[in-house]
Amino acid sequence: MTKNNQGTDRKPHAITRLTRTQTQDLCQRIHATVNGDLPAAGSRRLGLYQSTCLVLASLRHNLGQEVLAELFGISQPTVSRVLASWTPLIAAALADNVPTADGLDPDTQLIIDGTLIPCWAWRDKPELYSGKHHTTGINLQVACTLTGHLAW
Repeated sequence: MTKNNQGTDRKPHAITRLTRTQTQDLCQRIHATVNGDLPAAGSRRLGLYQSTCLVLASLRHNLGQEVLAELFGISQPTVSRVLASWTPLIAAALADNVPTADGLDPDTQLIIDGTLIPCWAWRDKPELYSGKHHTTGINLQVACTLTGHLAW
């Protein structure tokens, strides 16, 4: 290992907050999930690893597509196609790792809190309107331990 690469495997990437090993493991899971049949969107310019990083950056920081295009050296329409085709692949690859309420220890004390995550006002989805907040949004519930670790 060269001097410049020491510790990079343990240090999370600033944009994705995953280490290189974690991102490579995710790429392997994606590849196995689709049996090697990866989407064409972004594959030629970015490849599996960079396409995965682009989606992770988008999900983690909610960056605009134009910003992502600048960061990854591609066009905004390519970013749009990558997000549309690769996000479901990442979700499918991680489906077994999504915690559920059934997996919580019933003897553990938890702090539960919720908040309204704003979203577009869809006229055909009246259930997204909150009378309490007088706006549209999705109710997000979070459970954490008394020490502050996210439980669900």
